[in-house]
Amino acid sequence: MLGELAEELIRGGYAPDTPAALVYKATWPEERCFLCTLASLADTGREHGIGKTAVVLVGDAVLHRGGYERSKLYDPAFETEFRKI
Repeated sequence: MLGELAEELIRGGYAPDTPAALVYKATWPEERCFLCTLASLADTGREHGIGKTAVVLVGDAVLHRGGYERSKLYDPAFETEFRKI
């Protein structure tokens, strides 16, 4: 279904070179993640034998562009009016 998914997203307005991540068994010990584009999503799945138990993420956030920083929410130095250090 990866080919169908990519085609539908491209028909819906995404460019074929939009970044995508194919994440096999996310959060499991055998998790694997493959970065590709929408145009190569189906080929990436075939190449790595991924036919189920996968999540597809689409968009520039996949590549962590634009100064992405990890959330400070659980940083020990982070405080709010309810959480004082």
